[in-house]
Amino acid sequence: MNIELISFKLCPFAQRAIIVLKKQNINYDITYINIMDPPDWFKKVSPLGQVPLLKIDNEAIFEATVISELINDISEKSLHPTNHIEKAKNRSWIEFSSNILTDLFKIISATDKESFEQEKNSLFNKLTYLEKIKNNNTFFNDNDFLMIDATY
Repeated sequence: MNIELISFKLCPFAQRAIIVLKKQNINYDITYINIMDPPDWFKKVSPLGQVPLLKIDNEAIFEATVISELINDISEKSLHPTNHIEKAKNRSWIEFSSNILTDLFKIISATDKESFEQEKNSLFNKLTYLEKIKNNNTFFNDNDFLMIDATY
């Protein structure tokens, strides 16, 4: 199986996939593109024109969470809790993390002080909420590194 991750060097969403690939000991290649001027081959296989994109043999998979889940699915050991409720809770917080990254991008792109403060407050509110649910253990689920930890 040939696995290739397509990204740009500073993509936080691709970092999630890289962490899961490394944790699951899966060999992969990585190709960096200029997302502001993507190559034609990338435009043909990426319906959203975004990274990360995972190519497995001749198939293209997009969306960071889906990519991480696929990597987990083809691995010997799952990076999710075995309890279905805990697994669902973790997946909820994984989705929450995407909103945090969105807030970070909004802060960077704020064009005035009022917008900046509004986006900063939104981010801080989410981080404060996250701190309340995050336990004092090294990882989210006691001492086991799981998918949720790769996300954050």
